[in-house]
Amino acid sequence: MEVEFSYYDKYLKIALDNYENIGQLKKEVEGIWERTKHIEKSSDQEAHEVALKYYTMEKHAIIAVIFSALSSEAYINHYAINRLSKNYFKTYLDKLDLKSKWIVIQELLLGFGCPGIWHCAHSHNHK
Repeated sequence: MEVEFSYYDKYLKIALDNYENIGQLKKEVEGIWERTKHIEKSSDQEAHEVALKYYTMEKHAIIAVIFSALSSEAYINHYAINRLSKNYFKTYLDKLDLKSKWIVIQELLLGFGCPGIWHCAHSHNHK
Protein backbone atom coordinates (compact mmCIF):
# COMPACT_ATOMS: atom_id res chain seq x y z
CA MET A 1 0.00 0.00 0.00
CA GLU A 2 1.32 3.40 -1.00
CA VAL A 3 1.25 6.06 1.69
CA GLU A 4 -0.09 9.42 0.55
CA PHE A 5 1.33 12.58 2.01
CA SER A 6 0.90 16.24 1.31
CA TYR A 7 2.76 19.42 2.07
CA TYR A 8 -0.32 21.67 2.38
CA ASP A 9 0.45 22.37 6.05
CA LYS A 10 4.06 23.29 5.29
CA TYR A 11 2.98 25.54 2.41
CA LEU A 12 0.42 27.22 4.65
CA LYS A 13 3.04 27.85 7.34
CA ILE A 14 5.34 29.47 4.79
CA ALA A 15 2.48 31.68 3.59
CA LEU A 16 1.50 32.69 7.14
CA ASP A 17 5.10 33.34 8.20
CA ASN A 18 5.60 35.66 5.24
CA TYR A 19 2.29 37.41 5.92
CA GLU A 20 3.39 37.98 9.53
CA ASN A 21 6.72 39.36 8.27
CA ILE A 22 4.78 41.94 6.26
CA GLY A 23 2.96 43.04 9.40
CA GLN A 24 6.23 43.39 11.28
CA LEU A 25 7.81 45.42 8.48
CA LYS A 26 4.75 47.69 8.35
CA LYS A 27 5.17 48.39 12.05
CA GLU A 28 8.84 49.19 11.48
CA VAL A 29 7.96 51.63 8.68
CA GLU A 30 5.34 53.27 10.90
CA GLY A 31 8.03 53.62 13.58
CA ILE A 32 10.32 55.36 11.13
CA TRP A 33 7.53 57.75 10.10
CA GLU A 34 6.68 58.39 13.75
CA ARG A 35 10.32 58.99 14.60
CA THR A 36 10.79 61.46 11.72
CA LYS A 37 7.40 63.19 11.59
CA HIS A 38 8.72 66.31 13.33
CA ILE A 39 11.54 66.62 10.79
CA GLU A 40 10.70 68.64 7.69
CA LYS A 41 12.63 66.33 5.35
CA SER A 42 13.69 62.76 6.04
CA SER A 43 17.31 61.83 5.52
CA ASP A 44 18.46 59.77 2.58
CA GLN A 45 19.27 56.95 4.98
CA GLU A 46 15.71 56.88 6.35
CA ALA A 47 14.23 57.08 2.86
CA HIS A 48 16.48 54.21 1.77
CA GLU A 49 15.50 52.19 4.86
CA VAL A 50 11.79 52.70 4.15
CA ALA A 51 12.23 51.84 0.46
CA LEU A 52 14.11 48.67 1.39
CA LYS A 53 11.37 47.65 3.84
CA TYR A 54 8.69 48.20 1.17
CA TYR A 55 10.71 46.14 -1.31
CA THR A 56 11.05 43.37 1.29
CA MET A 57 7.30 43.55 2.02
CA GLU A 58 6.60 43.03 -1.69
CA LYS A 59 8.83 39.95 -1.73
CA HIS A 60 7.05 38.55 1.33
CA ALA A 61 3.67 39.29 -0.26
CA ILE A 62 4.59 37.40 -3.43
CA ILE A 63 5.76 34.42 -1.39
CA ALA A 64 2.61 34.53 0.77
CA VAL A 65 0.31 34.54 -2.27
CA ILE A 66 2.17 31.77 -4.09
CA PHE A 67 2.35 29.50 -1.06
CA SER A 68 -1.31 30.18 -0.20
CA ALA A 69 -2.24 28.93 -3.67
CA LEU A 70 0.10 25.94 -3.33
CA SER A 71 -1.41 25.11 0.05
CA SER A 72 -4.95 25.41 -1.28
CA GLU A 73 -4.28 23.07 -4.18
CA ALA A 74 -2.27 20.60 -2.10
CA TYR A 75 -5.08 20.48 0.47
CA ILE A 76 -7.91 19.86 -2.00
CA ASN A 77 -5.80 17.23 -3.80
CA HIS A 78 -5.01 15.49 -0.51
CA TYR A 79 -8.66 15.61 0.56
CA ALA A 80 -9.89 14.14 -2.72
CA ILE A 81 -7.27 11.37 -2.80
CA ASN A 82 -8.07 10.36 0.79
CA ARG A 83 -11.84 10.38 0.24
CA LEU A 84 -11.89 8.83 -3.24
CA SER A 85 -8.75 7.16 -4.54
CA LYS A 86 -5.51 8.21 -6.13
CA ASN A 87 -6.54 6.51 -9.37
CA TYR A 88 -9.91 8.32 -9.50
CA PHE A 89 -8.22 11.61 -8.68
CA LYS A 90 -5.53 11.19 -11.34
CA THR A 91 -8.06 10.07 -13.97
CA TYR A 92 -10.82 12.63 -13.46
CA LEU A 93 -9.75 15.52 -11.23
CA ASP A 94 -6.02 16.13 -11.39
CA LYS A 95 -6.03 18.22 -14.58
CA LEU A 96 -8.81 20.58 -13.45
CA ASP A 97 -7.83 24.13 -12.61
CA LEU A 98 -7.81 25.02 -8.91
CA LYS A 99 -11.18 26.77 -8.85
CA SER A 100 -12.86 23.86 -10.63
CA LYS A 101 -11.26 21.35 -8.26
CA TRP A 102 -12.74 23.12 -5.26
CA ILE A 103 -16.19 23.26 -6.84
CA VAL A 104 -16.25 19.72 -8.25
CA ILE A 105 -14.65 17.93 -5.29
CA GLN A 106 -16.96 19.59 -2.76
CA GLU A 107 -19.95 18.74 -4.92
CA LEU A 108 -18.81 15.13 -5.34
CA LEU A 109 -17.93 14.46 -1.73
CA LEU A 110 -20.13 16.77 0.28
CA GLY A 111 -23.10 17.26 -2.00
CA PHE A 112 -22.61 21.00 -1.93
CA GLY A 113 -19.91 23.32 -3.07
CA CYS A 114 -22.17 25.29 -5.22
CA PRO A 115 -25.80 24.74 -6.07
CA GLY A 116 -25.19 22.90 -9.32
CA ILE A 117 -21.59 22.65 -10.42
CA TRP A 118 -22.05 23.87 -13.96
CA HIS A 119 -24.39 26.72 -13.04
CA CYS A 120 -21.88 27.93 -10.44
CA ALA A 121 -18.89 27.69 -12.76
CA HIS A 122 -20.83 29.46 -15.50
CA SER A 123 -22.01 32.27 -13.22
CA HIS A 124 -18.46 32.92 -11.90
CA ASN A 125 -17.11 33.32 -15.42
CA HIS A 126 -19.45 36.22 -16.13
CA LYS A 127 -18.70 38.34 -13.07
